[in-house]
Amino acid sequence: MDKARATLSDFLALAKAPRPSTTSFSVKVGFLADDRNGHEFFWIRPFDSKGDRFTGQLRNSPRWIKRLKFGNTVTFTKRQIVDWTYLEDGKMKGNYTACAILTRESKENAEAFKKQYGLQCDL
Repeated sequence: MDKARATLSDFLALAKAPRPSTTSFSVKVGFLADDRNGHEFFWIRPFDSKGDRFTGQLRNSPRWIKRLKFGNTVTFTKRQIVDWTYLEDGKMKGNYTACAILTRESKENAEAFKKQYGLQCDL
């Protein structure tokens, strides 16, 4: 998450003025869970910003936050963004949280995932 946050401004600038070879800009956002201590995280795409506020569409189904559903439009702040990703020439950029999770997988599974999605990680 630290790597994603450190490069978030560059990502948001690219998302506002994408190169022709780039698509599928998404952000991962944490929302405080209803009756749990902690957050639930969602990929949001597409998203748009107006000032300090963002809106976008949930791209995964909630497990704990029952008031949300896949496809809902949600509002969030830049501070809630914990990761980002996009495709460039079919290769995935960003998605640092997936890279972190892959460190817990077998080398074979991690390599298969990275190959399938064109993800490059410093594992």
